[in-house]
Amino acid sequence: MSIINITSVNVLQNPAPFQCPFSFEICFDCHNPGLPGTCAELEWKLIYVSSAEDESLDQELDSVIVGPIPLGK
Repeated sequence: MSIINITSVNVLQNPAPFQCPFSFEICFDCHNPGLPGTCAELEWKLIYVSSAEDESLDQELDSVIVGPIPLGK
């Protein structure tokens, strides 16, 4: 079993104008023993996969670091 389980992902403002920033609501559970360290953080990345055959063509569109992550939902 993993420490982090994603329970839902909602795309907000969909559809949206082309220049509108990405907006998501991501719900997840953090299980025991939790993330290591006292200031445990998660990094979420939004990646555009342009080809399933060639990972070098993937583009990171955005990323965000959130934390600290407590146990629970």
